Amino acid sequence: MVDAYAAMQNAPVPQEIRNKPLYFYQYQKQLLETIEPMKLQARQYFLWAYRQLDSLKLVGENSKKCVDECMRINFLLGNEYDKLSEKMLREPEIPKDMKAAEKEELLFQLEDIVYELQDKAISNYEEALRMSKKENLPNDEYNGKIMQALARLSPDTWGKNFYKRVILATGRDWKARPDSVARWNFKEASDDGWKNVGEAPPTKPAVFPFGNPLYIWQDSSNAGNLYLKKRLFF
Repeated sequence: MVDAYAAMQNAPVPQEIRNKPLYFYQYQKQLLETIEPMKLQARQYFLWAYRQLDSLKLVGENSKKCVDECMRINFLLGNEYDKLSEKMLREPEIPKDMKAAEKEELLFQLEDIVYELQDKAISNYEEALRMSKKENLPNDEYNGKIMQALARLSPDTWGKNFYKRVILATGRDWKARPDSVARWNFKEASDDGWKNVGEAPPTKPAVFPFGNPLYIWQDSSNAGNLYLKKRLFF
């Protein structure tokens, strides 16, 4: 069953629509919808096999393989829609010779498909969590990936269950400059004109909810305005 739906999903896209973005992505979306029942059937089979082995007290390597494959497919039911929507947002593969008006119309149409894909991904992710909880399946890495995806796609509903608020204190390893600069927060941005901040003399602290700050950071120009930045790695 897994081989069957994987073969359908990885089959070459018909050549006549390969270079027509709207038809191409509609085809990809409809293909996922077509093979979804096959994935559900495969998920159910591995869940059944896991339960059978458990009831016969044959818990071991084969039992673990069955539950792992069940959880993997459970995750893929939402993730395949999610991945396609991400691809469309990042690499829509629009012909370079397309006229501006046609391109704008196409982008609107593709945006509608993206919303549909994201809605489908959210629905399947949520159903996957319900199934996992109902069947009392292990809370494994795939459930973690589902929670992360839901926090990204639906932060108002799922973000508080995944993201944590962190307060960062500035320090000497931050960069500073007295004026703003365009595209400062892009990956390819240069550090030219930025300097490591210096520590100003102690000043009378303002009222602060997390305690009184002892120092103010400044750059060497001691200008009235101060812009700070730091690279953060998550």
